[in-house]
Formats: sequence, structure tokens, C-alpha cells
Amino acid sequence: MENEIAIVGSGISGLSCAHRLSRNGFKVRVFEKDAIAGGRAPKAIRIISKEDTSILTLLNELDYTNIENATLDKFASYVSGKATTFTKFKPLFFRETDLSFSEKIMRRMASIFTHTDLRELRELQKYIDSLEFSFENNNAEVEKLHNISTEEWLNNYSENLRNLMLIPMLQITFEPNLSKQTAKYGVRQIREFFRIGWNGGYIIKGGPYAITKEIIKSIRNKGNDIEFLSEVKKVEETSNGFEVIYEKYEIPDEDKTEEIEKFKYVVLSTPLTSTSKILGEDFKIPYISTRSIYLRGDLKEKWEVVIGPDHESNFRSLYTVVQGEYYVHPVKPERDVTNLNGLFKKGELKTIDIEEVPIALPRILPCSRIPSLEYNPDGIYICGDFYHYPSVDTSAATGFMVANEIMAKKG
Repeated sequence: MENEIAIVGSGISGLSCAHRLSRNGFKVRVFEKDAIAGGRAPKAIRIISKEDTSILTLLNELDYTNIENATLDKFASYVSGKATTFTKFKPLFFRETDLSFSEKIMRRMASIFTHTDLRELRELQKYIDSLEFSFENNNAEVEKLHNISTEEWLNNYSENLRNLMLIPMLQITFEPNLSKQTAKYGVRQIREFFRIGWNGGYIIKGGPYAITKEIIKSIRNKGNDIEFLSEVKKVEETSNGFEVIYEKYEIPDEDKTEEIEKFKYVVLSTPLTSTSKILGEDFKIPYISTRSIYLRGDLKEKWEVVIGPDHESNFRSLYTVVQGEYYVHPVKPERDVTNLNGLFKKGELKTIDIEEVPIALPRILPCSRIPSLEYNPDGIYICGDFYHYPSVDTSAATGFMVANEIMAKKG
């Protein structure tokens, strides 16, 4: 077969798979139904920790340099109409063993002003630091977290600690109902937040759109390509592989023609809602919808990420696209965000666009079954951010894992 491997979808997961296979001499063909790559919400920055080894490996292999250190001064909270840079929270945010003598004194003073129980905070940080999450073979403590919701886990801590630290950290998951989120994912995101503060992390400028542009260059240099405006409708097994049935558009949603091509292996990296339609199987992983307001304005400081929640203004979070342009997310998507005077300097704040994403992030429910990456032992695989912990690192990791499985089968 001229094309050995079909990859459906051009987000980080599918293109990570294509990248690894191309680097190892495999013939791949990528199908993308849209006119650009990058997946959902592709242009906003991404924040990663130094432990997100898969996405860091991908960036290193691409020689991607548009990243910078994620220091505390680039983050802020926005509560009750007031923005506070994270550097002011350092005495509470950092582990006590990482603080200087003067910072320990400041920690005690800060605990008085914020009514924080330092013993409770120490125990939380010790517990968070002890957990090690993986895609396979988690220890009993981590697996126990999968059987309860994040909301149930939060109830182990005082209302003050929940509102001061834990609930704000969880705004990055975009989950509006924490009773529907497995604590395994929620606690991992809290640990990620702490460890970026403790050990440092990175801000990926340009977001998935910029990364996928570099991957497409890489796979084209290896003689492979991507078919835009090509929507895969069905995959059918044959005696010696699979037929990929897709619709090719000259113009989006117009002038479509049906095409059929044969492949030895098929990798589906689309959201599971789309993968379900292609394969005819319900994976029982629902998705969270989001609403993003694309604003142009002048922030009071050079923050890259601002988190709420500020219920009065309906503000959940802000992510930088480029300096002067930002995605703002509401707590309740059906309502507008109001009163951002505490974030932006006086002047015209202009709404450029409003983007509704009906299938933004997979919702990992408590006790839910996570689909296997090997869907069909004869050669169908799935990959993406649905795999235990939705994140850009999970997308890259599952793409690499599937590529490694295919290479192992090929010997």
C-alpha cells in the first residue's frame, strides 16, 4: 500500500503520532476536516510543567523556541474585582522548606490576614507532593481518587482553603460542575499548579496552532502530507487492512466528493464524539462546552494567565493569545463577563469575536472507564486528551504511545 497509516485529525495528538512515525521512515497520510490544523481553541497559550515530558520532547524535536519560563509574576488572580499577581502569594503557595527565614515570617503574617491554617496547608502540600500520576499502573491512593468526585475530595479541606487556593486552581479545567469530575484528574491539576510554582514550568506561545504548523513542515520534509477539508465518515475493515471513506471539499461544506483509500493502520485522533460516529461505538465520555470572548485591550500588568472565579463579573479565566489580545472565559457560559476594570487599563476594551466550542474538553467522570488506545488489534488506534488527564501533554503522550505500538508491530 502506498500509504501505510491513516491519521484522522490534526490536533496535537494526531500530529505527534504522525511526527514520530515520519521520523522513523513510515508513510503516513493525515486527514483534517477543517482548513487549518491545531484542534480546538488552537491559538491560546498553553502552560506546562517541567514534568510534562511528552510535549517537551515534541517541542525539542521540532526545535520550537517560542516558549518562556512560567514565573509567578506572569500569573494573577481576579477576585471581587481586584487583580493580584501570584508573587504576593509566594509565602503561602511555596512549601515551607523552600522559603527563606524572612519569607517564613511573611508566611505566618499572610496566614493571619487570609485566615489560613498553616498546619492544614502543610499537610495538603505534603500530600500533593507525594502523589505520582501515570497513564498506567497508578498506586492505590491515586486509583482511589478515580472513584470519587473532585467536589467530594474538596470537602476534606476547610472552606477557607478551598476558596483561597483549590477552587481557583481548578478553573483551568473549565469544569462547571466538580461533582462530575473524577478527583484523579482534579487533584492532578492542582498538583500541576503547585509544581509549576515550586519547580518552574513553561508558557508555550502561539498555542497548538503554532506547534502543529511546525509538525506539518516536519512531516512534509519526510515526504508525507496532510489533506485539509477532508472529513472521514467511516472506517471499514477489509481482508488486508482498512478502507477510509471520506468526503473531500473544495469549499468548506460545499462541492463535496466521496473518496475511498486503503491503509494498513488507522489512527483516530478526533474528539471521541466524532470517533464514535466513525467507528459506530459510544465511548461514554461526554464533553464540556466552552464560550470564549476574544478581547483586545491593555492589561494593567504583563500577565499571561489570570484565574478567578469572580462570580460578580462572571469571570473564570484569561489566557493571552498575543500581547494586547486575550481569550476571556466566563464561569457561566450562558452569561456575559462584566466589569473587568480591575484587569485592564482605562481605554477602549474591544470584543473581537465570541467563540462557542461545543466539544471543548472531555469530562472524565468518577469511576468512568477510559477507552484503550488500541481499539482494534488488527490495526485501529485512538489517541487524544481523553486519556485520564485532559491536557496538551496527554495529547502528545498518547500520539507517541500509539506510534510506538505501530512501530513495534511492524518490527
